[in-house]
Amino acid sequence: MVERTDVNDTRTRILDAAQAVLTRGGLAAFTLEAVAREAAISKGGLLYHFASKEALTSGMVVRYVELFEASLRQALEAEPTGPGRQARAIVKTTLADSALHSGYKRALFHVAAGSPEVLDPFRAYAGSWLEALADDGLPSGVAAAVCFAADGIWFSRILGLLELSDDQRREIEARLLELTRPGGLS
Repeated sequence: MVERTDVNDTRTRILDAAQAVLTRGGLAAFTLEAVAREAAISKGGLLYHFASKEALTSGMVVRYVELFEASLRQALEAEPTGPGRQARAIVKTTLADSALHSGYKRALFHVAAGSPEVLDPFRAYAGSWLEALADDGLPSGVAAAVCFAADGIWFSRILGLLELSDDQRREIEARLLELTRPGGLS
């Protein structure tokens, strides 16, 4: 009896392989052949799931957005209702995420450098954050400023520009979260 492989498991294995190839060798090493070899499947098997390199890179971006969105939903559920709830959830998720999945994010950076349009799903999702922040009950611009500060840490980590210690990250997070609470700007 032949064991049936779950399509989602194969897609996940391919996406993991794409991340590994990009993280290890950058955009120059990112070929469908290299990804198929890393995923231990044939190139035809890879093409069955992702019809082109562009489809594969788009799949990577969509996967990252889904992972981030799931983390954000959990953080939002843990936040009490009231002003600043959305901003606090985004800050906590972004700063926690800055230390997680760094290989995946670096891989996405390589992809975006070669084809910036591949980030369109992420841009759309980020646009929805800005809309939610506008209705977060904080003074105009506060929620967005706090979240953009957290994004700066996120991007700094991806680009390898600045590595914060856990204590530094926690201190910055605490200060940003203070700004999202009533009287935080006093």
